[in-house]
Amino acid sequence: MNDVPTFATNAPPLPAPDFVRKGEQVVWLGRPTLALLVSNILGLLTTFIFVGFFFAGFAGRLESVGLGLIGLAIVVLFTVIVVLQAMRIKRTKYVVTRQSIYTRTGVVGQTVIQTTFDKITDISLKQDVLGRVLGFSSLHINTAGSGTPPVRMEGLRDALLTKSLIEATREHFLERPEREAPAARAQEHVPRFIPDRLLIRLVCPTTRNVFKRPRTEVGKLAPCPHCKKNHLVKEATRGVDRPS
Repeated sequence: MNDVPTFATNAPPLPAPDFVRKGEQVVWLGRPTLALLVSNILGLLTTFIFVGFFFAGFAGRLESVGLGLIGLAIVVLFTVIVVLQAMRIKRTKYVVTRQSIYTRTGVVGQTVIQTTFDKITDISLKQDVLGRVLGFSSLHINTAGSGTPPVRMEGLRDALLTKSLIEATREHFLERPEREAPAARAQEHVPRFIPDRLLIRLVCPTTRNVFKRPRTEVGKLAPCPHCKKNHLVKEATRGVDRPS
């Protein structure tokens, strides 16, 4: 029996979180296991025990009140760090779509890292001693391009199966026929993080509906989301007068 997951084109879509780009179909959702919190707590305990031995060397020079305040401060600091770690793990989400991989982390705010499958160079599975004992691993997904941070999925119970699923989804993405590319691009919306000053307002000559494209596409044919044709992006005009 083959236990390696394969990409299922007829699989029912999963609900997409709000940080996933509109139009992408989610194929896998995940989050860190609570065993990761246990591992972090054990690591913190080691650090705080070392700090406690450090202050114990000065115990003879401190009064009992001062020593008690230091002990209380260490306990409070340890508790605060554990609570923040628990909140961070609870808010962390991992998402795999047909086109991209997303990770969301953060406690008060949130940091979303997204990469498409064509930028991925390799996927490595890592497991430390505590991870081996507690039964979890991490995936490090490296990407091409300078300044692009790697995608890290920490605290996964079934990291090997998740790695196989990502590789199968990526293989399907890279092997899509070229004839599917224009139709797929036509459904894509301009990313919301592009400032309006970097966009060009276009008017479809067939439907007269307005859509926007990045200024970097000036002089190129861009897919129209309204009539499903490619139109020439012209910076000097408000409309598009030469459809392909």
